[in-house]
Amino acid sequence: MKNKGSITFLLPGDNLSGGVRVTARMANLLLDRGYDVRIALPSRWRQLWANPSLLKRRGTVKGGWLHTFRGSIAGYNDINCLRFAPGEVVIAVGTFMIADLQKLNHPNLVKVRYNHGFPTEMTPAYRTAWSLPIPTITVSPTLVPQLEQLSGQAVRAVIPNGIDREQYFPVRGITRDAIGTIYAAHPNKAPRDTVELMRRVAAEWPDVPRVVFSTEPRPLGLPPGFYEQSPTIGRVRELYSRAVVWLLASYTEGLPGPVLEAMACGAVVISTDNDGSLALIRDGENGLIVGKSDFPGFIDRIRRVRENASLRNKLVRGGFATASRYSWDSAARKMEEFLESLEKPALVA
Repeated sequence: MKNKGSITFLLPGDNLSGGVRVTARMANLLLDRGYDVRIALPSRWRQLWANPSLLKRRGTVKGGWLHTFRGSIAGYNDINCLRFAPGEVVIAVGTFMIADLQKLNHPNLVKVRYNHGFPTEMTPAYRTAWSLPIPTITVSPTLVPQLEQLSGQAVRAVIPNGIDREQYFPVRGITRDAIGTIYAAHPNKAPRDTVELMRRVAAEWPDVPRVVFSTEPRPLGLPPGFYEQSPTIGRVRELYSRAVVWLLASYTEGLPGPVLEAMACGAVVISTDNDGSLALIRDGENGLIVGKSDFPGFIDRIRRVRENASLRNKLVRGGFATASRYSWDSAARKMEEFLESLEKPALVA
């Protein structure tokens, strides 16, 4: 297959976050389409990734999603020591890698920022990173206005992530009787609100099963109930398939994969009005939206879904239809269209 060009994705490290997972997936898809793709990250993370025993000793993330990437992974102390092909596209994934992208002084490169969402608080450092005059792509149309306001430039492309319908689908034979959610300690994911929400769910429906999974140990304050750390994708599919409703309490999201995954598995999603969820959920059509930290609103929507079979079935059908529109093939096609639209730099000797 003819080499269509060289691409380097810059990541801050390896972990079990959605950002790492979708980057590895997109990078694999571009490999399959004939691009020469690698992932580069600061050497301290590259060393940890290569030696899982160090992860265990240092108490950091015990591996992440980078092992799923089939291309090369480069580590660096100084990004300018990496070798690049003429005309290579270098894509900084997320805020933290924009500074390294700016430091890159190799000639004949195309620099791009890939936005996967914003923090709950826009600090001066974040604002500076997204105000720099660098071409920008993002995962959600709802993020475009803020990106364009910060940079003063048009966003070059919206490239939503996909989901694997071969991995996320309703599992037959599982009783759908639970209320579920994901717990994450990152401030964007509203960890305290997630615990409080599940506490109120337990008080309102003490006999209804509650299922929670996470990449992290069980948080303090979470009421008794099922909790699983780092389940396999197959197990996650089963948990989604057990849920009547799936809750998302996040303050901010880019394009939340769990919303699409839960929809694809037949759960009704009830989410806060974060930017990412608003790109996916049409309130009352394929899910339900509540305000951030609106615990009575969550309880009201859960009750409505549990007690109104007609509404529940409508939302499930809408969720299936929405999830079906977000494929990785579509995401890769949009990424390739963007790459082909880039103006190639004049080669400098």
